[in-house]
Amino acid sequence: MLTALQALLAAAIDYAGMFPPARLPLESAAACYARYRSEPSRSLLGVFVVPIDRVDDLAAARRGLAGDGDHGAWPVSVLVTDADDGTAGRLHQLRDRHRDQLRLDAVEVAPIAAGAIAPFVHALESGWTVSFELALDPGLEERLLAVVAAGAQAKVRTGGVTVEAIPSPSQVAVFLALCHRIGAPFKATAGLHHPLRGLRSLTYDVESLRAEMHGFLNLLVAAVLLYDGKLTAEEAAAVLAERDFEMFRFAANEIGWRDYAVSVPAIEQARSGFLRSFGSCSFEEPLQELRELGLS
Repeated sequence: MLTALQALLAAAIDYAGMFPPARLPLESAAACYARYRSEPSRSLLGVFVVPIDRVDDLAAARRGLAGDGDHGAWPVSVLVTDADDGTAGRLHQLRDRHRDQLRLDAVEVAPIAAGAIAPFVHALESGWTVSFELALDPGLEERLLAVVAAGAQAKVRTGGVTVEAIPSPSQVAVFLALCHRIGAPFKATAGLHHPLRGLRSLTYDVESLRAEMHGFLNLLVAAVLLYDGKLTAEEAAAVLAERDFEMFRFAANEIGWRDYAVSVPAIEQARSGFLRSFGSCSFEEPLQELRELGLS
């Protein structure tokens, strides 16, 4: 893989195999993750995403896979719906209980009011990366400001299993531009199984509806170009809407879209300080489609 593409995709794919549309049983998802950690493509692999109610089960599954030769604790991001002192205390207990099997240092919070963001972050011990899912509505900027003030990061949902769950390129571009202006790092989730935007099936069912879905390369390229000051919000929307692979350029030392390009150091800065990862219920599907594009 080219150096610039390696920088763009390093630890980019958080594995959410338990979630739609894959919906794998926890044990199956854990076995997949263990296998991915041993493959050459592991440099693209991020954390294992699990609901808080299943952390104990994941630790048990991890112990059952201890004979696979992978003796390191798995990096895990825990999904929570209740952002309160009780949830914070529970997260601390889970981290202490399973530290030999799981490295619990990330938590993702379902949408909450702006005023609840700082109290939850303050209730956690140091060492947690906290991502707050934000709706793309008129209250977005207020909640983004609260996220930054609390030292946390944002989370944006870019898809789902219904047409209505998919935001438009313009909506996502507005989110990117606000994050850039305010200084908010973020992660993305949902609907990012494919490298390029296109008409895709919403689920793995043979009778699934199809819709225009976002591409993870579109999102990553738009984010790094915007972070490097190369794009306006309107131009970022055009990158997000791009369906023609020929309009992208993946060279050894830079990545580009049409007349815009960004270097490896700038890509690394954008991945560290801006778009940190994206969740996908599949790790194999993105890799297969990258290979079909000649990128892996």
